[in-house]
Amino acid sequence: MKPVLVIEDQLIVSDALKMVFDLVFPDYPLRVVHTRDQALAALQESHDWSLILLDLQIPGATGLSFAEEIRQLGLAGRCAIHSGTYREDYTPTLKEWGFLGYIPKNDVPLDQMGNVLAKLVAGQQLWLQADPALVAQPRATLTTRQLQVVRQLAVRRSTDEIAAKLGISKGRVNNMIETIKVELGADNRTAIVVKALQQNLIFLQELEA
Repeated sequence: MKPVLVIEDQLIVSDALKMVFDLVFPDYPLRVVHTRDQALAALQESHDWSLILLDLQIPGATGLSFAEEIRQLGLAGRCAIHSGTYREDYTPTLKEWGFLGYIPKNDVPLDQMGNVLAKLVAGQQLWLQADPALVAQPRATLTTRQLQVVRQLAVRRSTDEIAAKLGISKGRVNNMIETIKVELGADNRTAIVVKALQQNLIFLQELEA
């Protein structure tokens, strides 16, 4: 199987994509890079990719700058944009350059992402607009303390680290995580964060480094 390349600087997003790929395409090798330089090295090393997913805002690149480099490498036809901010004005240029599609990062529910990725891997073009209905979907109700725990999970802190950071016991942290899973319909910690982001309960820009 040809590998898939994910160009994404937000670790929680790349973790979520890896989880989906492991479920839908367990035989596909997956490579994740986080900066423009890492991505360029990977693309120069090999042009043989099943799919390239590109976040437009990564260290070393912004806007359509790296998308243009991918076009110049002749790889636009294997690349889809997967970005947090939908820019309708980018779409005509990306289509003209021959890209596969534009997927708003926070507007595709996790349970639908596998189907989206399957279509892209098969070479089907997908130009999804930001959907107000998804943004306005009913949100789960989490307490202030539960949201604090979710934000800690989003920056990959362990139970011990969360307990120390919030000044509560490890047992209480674990109990809250189990309650949050039920409230959000999440199977694991990564899914908790993804669903919280999708429901606008937390935002990437507010997370600690």
